[in-house]
Amino acid sequence: MAGKESTNPNQLSSNNLQNQANQLWATYRINEEVKREPIANERFWNDYLLLLKGVQKQTYSRIQTTSSHIDNQADDGKKPKTILLRDIVFLVSFVMATSFLIVYSTLSRTKFYSLESALKNPEQVEELLLSAQYLKAIPRSIARLKNLKKLDLRSNEIAVVPKEICQLTNLEYLDLAGNQLTEIPKEIGNLTKLKTLDLAINELKTIPKDVGKLRMLKVLRLYDNRINKLPKEIGNLTTLRTLGLSFNEIVKLPKEIWNLQKLTNLDLSFNSIKVVPKGIENLKLLQTLGLSKIKLSNFPNEVLKLTKLKRLDLGSNQITSIPEEIKQLSNLRELSLTFNPNAIMRYESKLKKWLPLCHVYMYYN
Repeated sequence: MAGKESTNPNQLSSNNLQNQANQLWATYRINEEVKREPIANERFWNDYLLLLKGVQKQTYSRIQTTSSHIDNQADDGKKPKTILLRDIVFLVSFVMATSFLIVYSTLSRTKFYSLESALKNPEQVEELLLSAQYLKAIPRSIARLKNLKKLDLRSNEIAVVPKEICQLTNLEYLDLAGNQLTEIPKEIGNLTKLKTLDLAINELKTIPKDVGKLRMLKVLRLYDNRINKLPKEIGNLTTLRTLGLSFNEIVKLPKEIWNLQKLTNLDLSFNSIKVVPKGIENLKLLQTLGLSKIKLSNFPNEVLKLTKLKRLDLGSNQITSIPEEIKQLSNLRELSLTFNPNAIMRYESKLKKWLPLCHVYMYYN
């Protein structure tokens, strides 16, 4: 038709690429339900990747043609140069996009959001994310996932941990927080590659001594249970960085806990310890220490040797005085003394002088 420029169907721009992508996605949605897990969308991503590769090839060809055209023109050939620059930018961006999709496609084949889909390809499963799915039990068939590294079962209704989970010896991350567990099988000690173990917000009263076999563990969260005693074997976890014990019923800590000299975060809040035991000064790398509501009647002088501390919580105790030596904690940035007796308020101005870089919280009931 006169007045219209002919278009080359092999030439693609960013606009019609988007149109093709939108059409591809719409067609995919009609033919297949788009599920939560990326693996279910694998065909779409493969098609989209092919589309990107086609665009790159055509853009590269157009760059070669435009370059030859510029070489044969005089210096006033501004339009071809502009087209060339645009195409180069366009090509670079698509190389980056294609690289991302290749990585994404690889990752998506190892991460699953349902046990049913994971068991279809058990050898390739590295992450199984089943949090908040109202699960009441864990099927024994989970033992088939021999290459599993991360298992997230947080916020379900699980009451029993099957021993089959303890056969997953490649596990590095296990999250069972927010369930209804009353005990942990001793076979947990078989998971010697574990780096993170989260058992918080359950109904646990004890922890098996076999947890001491988890020598690679860096994070152990046990807060908000009913634990009244820790096994002495916990002292074997010498690579531990974070230990969360708050909101339990602990009266006494085993002396072996002071072997954990790589700890940077320790929370003992809301227990019945009453006195901070000698030995805590061995944890020289501690940066965060929670001692809130543990029935302290005096300032724990033992913490004055923890010179790397950045956050110290002493709230909700019965502390009435602060030693001037607290200024030794020159790295302290947050100090909570909330909900202690009113007498503590007389130290407010002194603390500003002793710890000029520290934010001190002192409000009371």
